Amino acid sequence: MQHLQFSDDPMLGSLIEQAAMAEGIPGQQDTLRQIVVATLKHPLIERARKAHRVWRELPFSFSADGQLREGYIDLLFEESAGLVLVDYKTDDIEASKVDEAVSHYASQADLYMRAVEQITKQPPKEVFLFFVRPSIVHSVSTAP
Repeated sequence: MQHLQFSDDPMLGSLIEQAAMAEGIPGQQDTLRQIVVATLKHPLIERARKAHRVWRELPFSFSADGQLREGYIDLLFEESAGLVLVDYKTDDIEASKVDEAVSHYASQADLYMRAVEQITKQPPKEVFLFFVRPSIVHSVSTAP
């Protein structure tokens, strides 16, 4: 997703082909295309399209609890009311299993929230886990 334009991308077919080859799933290009197109049509991505500023694959590094924490934030965008954090999840799960998966990713979402606050000096106003295969977006609490 980090290489795609949020609007009509003339390179979409080529990028999907490259991604399928890189992931070792060359026979899954049609499925991958469906996932990408559905993701790009989602209202949350529409919000990102309209945002004041957008960062994708934003690297972070900070010390927490005596440990170095490093990673990449999939999508961060700024609206007039504040920052919105999106973490894409590509798990091949059924919609009925999303709540269970959300619990699994809670500590990672917390780490990303702390990273955004370290980088920007403000906490995100909203945080979402975007499960792209069932195309379900789950809001994560930003309360401390």
